[in-house]
Amino acid sequence: MKKKVNVDFNEILDSLEMGSVEITQYLNTETGGIAMVNEMGGSFDENGNAIYGDDLDKFQDEKYIALPIVDSQEGYEDMVEFIRTVTDPRISTKLENALDQRRPFRRFKDVLISFPAEEKRWFKFKENINRKRAYQWIEDHNLEINEPSEKQEKEEPGEEEEFLLMDPDLPHILCTYPVVKNDVIRAEGSFVYDSAGIGYVDFESGMWCTVLGHNHKSVLNAIGYQLQSVMHLHPKLTSTVSNTAAKALLALVHWKNGGKAVFLSSGSEAVELCVKMAKIATERRTVLTFSNSYLSALGESGNFLTRDSWTKIDFLKCLKCSEPGDTCPSGCPQLAGINYADYAAFVFEPGTSSGRVIFPPLKLVQSIVAGIRAARGLIVVDEVTTGLGRTGKWFGYNHYDIQPDLVAVGKSLGNGYPVSAALVEAKVAEELERKNFYYSQSHQNDPLGCSVAKTVIKVLKKEKLIERSNDLGKEFLQLLLELKEQFDFIAEVRGRGLMLAMELEEEARKQGMIDTIFERMLCMGYFIGAVQARNVIRFFPPLNIEEIYVDKMVRCLREVLNNV
Repeated sequence: MKKKVNVDFNEILDSLEMGSVEITQYLNTETGGIAMVNEMGGSFDENGNAIYGDDLDKFQDEKYIALPIVDSQEGYEDMVEFIRTVTDPRISTKLENALDQRRPFRRFKDVLISFPAEEKRWFKFKENINRKRAYQWIEDHNLEINEPSEKQEKEEPGEEEEFLLMDPDLPHILCTYPVVKNDVIRAEGSFVYDSAGIGYVDFESGMWCTVLGHNHKSVLNAIGYQLQSVMHLHPKLTSTVSNTAAKALLALVHWKNGGKAVFLSSGSEAVELCVKMAKIATERRTVLTFSNSYLSALGESGNFLTRDSWTKIDFLKCLKCSEPGDTCPSGCPQLAGINYADYAAFVFEPGTSSGRVIFPPLKLVQSIVAGIRAARGLIVVDEVTTGLGRTGKWFGYNHYDIQPDLVAVGKSLGNGYPVSAALVEAKVAEELERKNFYYSQSHQNDPLGCSVAKTVIKVLKKEKLIERSNDLGKEFLQLLLELKEQFDFIAEVRGRGLMLAMELEEEARKQGMIDTIFERMLCMGYFIGAVQARNVIRFFPPLNIEEIYVDKMVRCLREVLNNV
């Protein structure tokens, strides 16, 4: 039977966090002499002597480590884990070297006090560990204590509630998507920073857009230069920068007869325009696609699941196909009853699958493409997410050895700036122009967007980021597969290039594990993709992310999975 003790949980937590003698004595009294082992905090001079109170003021202008006394093995292990998983790699080497010498209080210049964000990370890291240990201490001593009341939490929110802000107050913003932080003020490279100066490694690349990292200098320079000349024009007026950008983009597709492009504002619009052009070029009204795709947020392609003019194939049923041969058999139930002559196009998304990162089977895709080609239909590929190196190749369709007729590109094309493009093979473009196809929107072929697109392609080539995505992606995938071997609640790991996902078992979804993992990783300084409804953790980092951040994130994820 548990012993009822009139102690508030927060008092126990404070005892662990602050090392307060008064609180420890209070707990001893209230719990009948059951003492808690505490760690104290403090700063230390170059000789390892503790500095307290007024004496500490003498050293405010110096650079000292202000870390807890790690006079226990447990405390030492906490510090090692913090350095290896949380701290910025640019300063973690100094800290780790000190720990290796068992002198964590050595005097350093430009270590922790010089990096306030790291100091804040440490206290948040330690708070989470102490919370877990406090509950374990209560359980070990068979105690029942007073939990903080709901009223107290609301009136006096702690740092944990403020840090993991799940419902921020944004009174003038229509809530159409969940927000977890509302104070991001700066971004650079693979990091975004909040108003407290704390940096988070962005493993979502914004909304899967910043393949070059946030605020890449070449992109900023291109924007600045173009702003000084012309940023926007009426569609009847043109700028040579649009033609230069189109030439650079079309060269990546390797169409034998070339092609043409139109620049737009969003990937959804590019997909919708490609579908519209395919129907006009072929004079057919129906379209074939995979039911597992996410094609657009608007128009016909945004609502294809409810439209009779779209035939949907569930490729998930084909993932474990055991039929021999390089093509689907004539009796395949998924393709039964399909008359390819009825279709204007096959609209193909090469693997995003609404963020689940599931790749359609090669044999199925090639069989459908062959059927559409034989019936003189067109192949439309949605490369909004998979294009420009995300999968380790220039385009996702490159993994399938097919050649499309129309390609929609977005997201990465602007590295965060809203620009997209619809690419059209030369013969299809000729047919559309022969039929006087008309299309116009406010920012069509805008010089500013075209200048950004041209620059992104140039940097991707110059820094060889397509090859890097492929190489680093393989290493990243292997690290995730090692986690799968360690944790039996990980159902599957998938990935191509730097587009990866980890799917958990169904029981983990029922327990809300995805949201818990997301929150704890955010607390540790990593913003990852997490979709509770789909039971998926997702990783879409910039293609130039430093490898050490991938390693540290996986280490941190391992620690979270160990304690989730």
